[in-house]
Amino acid sequence: MKYLNFFEVKNLLDKKDLEVLHNIYLLRCLTVSQIYLNYYQEDYTGVQDFRNKKLHELLETGAIEEILFSADNSAIFLTRLGIDVVVSEFKIPINIVNKNGQVSRGYHRAHELKLQPKNIPHQVHLNQFMIDFKTIYQYKNLTIPWEYYDEKYLSQYRKIRPDGMIRMLDVDLFLEMDMSTESKAQLTEKWKNYKWFLNSAEHRNDQKVIVLFIIENTDLIENRKNLIKLTAGDIVLDDIDDTFEIIVGTKEELLTIVFNQLIPDIKKTNYRKANIVNLLTSRYGFNVSDASILQKKLGNQDYGFFVRKLDESNNLLVEYNRIQGFLVDYCYRDSLSTIAKISYLDSNLAEFNYYYKWKPSYIIITDDLEHLYQDLKLFKLDRLNNIYYTTISDLQSNIFPHALYQFDYNGELYTFEDSGLIKRKYLDDRKI
Repeated sequence: MKYLNFFEVKNLLDKKDLEVLHNIYLLRCLTVSQIYLNYYQEDYTGVQDFRNKKLHELLETGAIEEILFSADNSAIFLTRLGIDVVVSEFKIPINIVNKNGQVSRGYHRAHELKLQPKNIPHQVHLNQFMIDFKTIYQYKNLTIPWEYYDEKYLSQYRKIRPDGMIRMLDVDLFLEMDMSTESKAQLTEKWKNYKWFLNSAEHRNDQKVIVLFIIENTDLIENRKNLIKLTAGDIVLDDIDDTFEIIVGTKEELLTIVFNQLIPDIKKTNYRKANIVNLLTSRYGFNVSDASILQKKLGNQDYGFFVRKLDESNNLLVEYNRIQGFLVDYCYRDSLSTIAKISYLDSNLAEFNYYYKWKPSYIIITDDLEHLYQDLKLFKLDRLNNIYYTTISDLQSNIFPHALYQFDYNGELYTFEDSGLIKRKYLDDRKI
């Protein structure tokens, strides 16, 4: 076999080929099917046709190599020659200068990016998350800027090394790809590392960190979620605030949350929150403020909205011996911030009471009451008295006390007959 030199290879590669090599560099590797589906699907009749023609040509250049990691799957990595081509064609620094003025190499060599076959599935699943993220982003025609960094290129943080990171403005989405192989002890150690990071100078208040814990490779998804949540709760629950969040889920669940909730929050265009504000003001007559104004009086937790009804003298309205003032929050599915806010509510309200001499109740809005209830049971928080639950659809269709729910010890739902939230009414057709 005749090996081609650098200039010969560059002359053989077209714009699409170079883009593929660049993305292999950024993601460390891509499977044959990932390359075909995302770059060459329109050019060939199927993956085998692509393999026999284009992939064979690319392999012949010596810029890439194929590594089998299972009986029927292989991944493509860059060779030394491929790295040279990418560095010459794209904005990848040959040298970088650190804060001390020392010069070091700014790119990774082929052997530094290569993975052992047993570790390739983890990288492939991580890469697929990013491929799907990019596809949805482009489909939605979003304009919010973002950058992705594989762990290998993550220089922004040194005290913590997530598998990958998406940076969007002032929010860093840490990606932790979980292949359901880490034990309870290993997960605990991971969260201890996060604890160390969160209490270091690297965790800045002006850059929010959201950990997306992506579950793969198991049929027992809820069991795996529970283990991850409990180990995280044991170590970092008291560190969760408006600068740090953990959300656990499958790839599909987390991508839905990212695009339907997190990105609108980052852009400050979350229609759900706007709808909640509209319902509370126009339908129920509450004055609504951002609860962040009370953050220092609530244990530095942001409880979403502070809502209250006022009398003709602009004082807090009292009905059925209850001050009509509430903290109202929308919760993400499988988010640990909800658990943290509930867990520390009593102590945070004690601080609030010290300043204002009364305690508001806490209303949590969710899309899935059943799922939230299971999380509450997991953390033994399902029997708290000063917390009420509802959904946007219930707020839209009921009068205020009837839209609020609590759970009894059997998981049965009940609502309330009066705005004092005293007299219960059980719902025969709704049991968790």
